[in-house]
Amino acid sequence: MNVEDELADQLRNIAHSRRCSLTEAINGVIREGLRRQTARKPFVTVPWESSFAPGVDPARLNQLADELELESLVGKAKVVRQSR
Repeated sequence: MNVEDELADQLRNIAHSRRCSLTEAINGVIREGLRRQTARKPFVTVPWESSFAPGVDPARLNQLADELELESLVGKAKVVRQSR
């Protein structure tokens, strides 16, 4: 396994400050990192009240209005073509 020079220097400094071998320092740093990964608090979403029904995305209401307008225009165009 190859370790970048900057990381190797940091690991040597950690080993020196802890007065342990480089291997012990590496194992300790890895253990700390893994412990932090597993000790994270779960992400929690906080619900909020809305006047919209579940599943209705207020950000897409304009898209719905556009689609309804397009349907109306297409229907009108068909009527005009049929009357010709």
